[in-house]
Amino acid sequence: MEIFYKSLRIGKHGKPFWLIKFRSMVLGAEKMGSQSTAADDVRFTRIGRFLRKWKIDELPQIINLIRGDLVLVGPRPTIPEVIATLTPEEKEVILSVKPGITGLGSLYDYNEEEKLKGSSDPHQKFLEEIYPEIIKREIWYIKHKSLWLDLKILFFTLSRILF
Repeated sequence: MEIFYKSLRIGKHGKPFWLIKFRSMVLGAEKMGSQSTAADDVRFTRIGRFLRKWKIDELPQIINLIRGDLVLVGPRPTIPEVIATLTPEEKEVILSVKPGITGLGSLYDYNEEEKLKGSSDPHQKFLEEIYPEIIKREIWYIKHKSLWLDLKILFFTLSRILF
């Protein structure tokens, strides 16, 4: 079984790149169901649930950080189909900066899988109920970006993971 999962994401200025994670779902999961995952998704492997719960699946993104695809704090990198749902104004702002490993949207969306649990269409619920709120926070972050704000986001991210 492959231990890494690569997902096409959109970066700064619309440049595509491969986001790397530890695999938490069965091989071919992207062809078996929704692009968004709920906590009760049957495609998770036993170890995958553990990796996701503790955000360990995100560790290989350090490779993306070293390659320059990501920064520590910024809007989360999104798949092309979701970027396509943004207004031209939202796209202009979101794609003006490098995406990050964590950000305000990540903190809001920290328990996305729990929020989507039990949904008959997790991806549609994500697009209608969760993603608009993420985008508002990401745009606010970009417009108010500072070292102090980045440090606060990093602190709250670590707090969420550990506690």
